[in-house]
Amino acid sequence: MAEVYQGVTHGFHGPITANVTIEDQKIKKIDAEYSQAATVGALGIARMKAQILAQQSTDVDAVTGASTSANAFKAAVEKAIAVSQQTLSEEAGRDINVPSPKSGPVDEVTGASANPLQAPTNPSPVTPGF
Repeated sequence: MAEVYQGVTHGFHGPITANVTIEDQKIKKIDAEYSQAATVGALGIARMKAQILAQQSTDVDAVTGASTSANAFKAAVEKAIAVSQQTLSEEAGRDINVPSPKSGPVDEVTGASANPLQAPTNPSPVTPGF
């Protein structure tokens, strides 16, 4: 019987949740929940998801261009798998502050993730149009 396990980690634009369906010790399906602001990250997550499903493992190549989101998604999947294997509790799997037991913490304090709701500003003293 298929069961769904959940892992949550910090992503570039906020939390990333992986809902991993496992049946007969095989990954059957992975659903991701993340901020709609993660347009580039969505592509990285989709590519990482496809690799994990094809390889039936999180030991897959990194995704360039959206590495923070893709690596955070990978860590969320690792947490969900750890919950399925009972090496991580369900509560720890859903706790955003608990790192993946396989890859460790994701560095979420880069770029826009420091203040994801704040619009970026240009610190350049150059005035456009001159």
